[in-house]
Amino acid sequence: MLLVSTLGVFAAGFAFDQLTKLWALSSLADGTEIELLPSVSFRLAFNPGVTFSLGAEYGAVTAFVVLIILTALTTWIATKAALRHRFTEVAILALVAGGGWGNMYDRIFRANDGPLTGHVVDMIAVDWFAIFNFGDVLVVCGMIAWVAYGLFGSGGSHRTAEQSRPSPPLSTTSSPAARGPSTGSGACGLVGRLFGEHGAAPRPQRCGEVAPNALQSQSAADTRTLDVR
Repeated sequence: MLLVSTLGVFAAGFAFDQLTKLWALSSLADGTEIELLPSVSFRLAFNPGVTFSLGAEYGAVTAFVVLIILTALTTWIATKAALRHRFTEVAILALVAGGGWGNMYDRIFRANDGPLTGHVVDMIAVDWFAIFNFGDVLVVCGMIAWVAYGLFGSGGSHRTAEQSRPSPPLSTTSSPAARGPSTGSGACGLVGRLFGEHGAAPRPQRCGEVAPNALQSQSAADTRTLDVR
C-alpha cells in the first residue's frame, strides 16, 4: 500500500511539472510575459543546464550525471516504500524525484542534437536570481523539507529499546530500617503494648521473649500458690 501511495505522489509531482510546461508552451510562446510581483513574472525560456541553469556549458554530460543520480534516488525511494518506511519521508523524496524526472523528460524527448541534449522548459523568471520551472521548485523545496524532517520531524521516533522499556513500579513496602524497631506481633506484641502504656516505652521484643513485668507477676502468683498449699 505504501508503494502505491508513493507512486501516486511521484506521479502527481511529475504531472504537475509537465502540465505547467505545456501551459507555458501554449500561452507564453509568442513572447507574452505575465507579471506576478515586481521582478517576478511568467516568461518562457529554454534551459540547456540543470536547476537554475547550472551546468549549461556541459550539455549532455551534465544531463547524464543527473540521470544516474535520479535513477539511484528512485531506486532508494522504491526500496524504502517496499520496506514500509515512514511515509512522510518517502513522500517528500517522491516529490523530489517527480520534479527531477519532469526535467529529465525534457532532456530525453526534446532532444534534437543527440541523446540528452533537449532543453528544459522554464517559465518562472526572477530578474535578480534566475529562471526556472515548477520541477525545480519541487526538487529544491523537497530537499530542504527532507533535511528539516530528518533533523526535527523524526526525533521522537528513534527511541532505543532501553528508553522505551517501562520503568519498574516503585515499591510501596518500606524497608526494615524505615519501619523502625518492631514491637512484636501476636501475643508478644500485645504484652509489650499492655505494659508499655504506662511509664517509659518498652524495649522492643522479639517473638517468644516475655516482658520482665510479666515474669515478676508470674513469680508472685507461684509464691501465693505455694503458701496456700
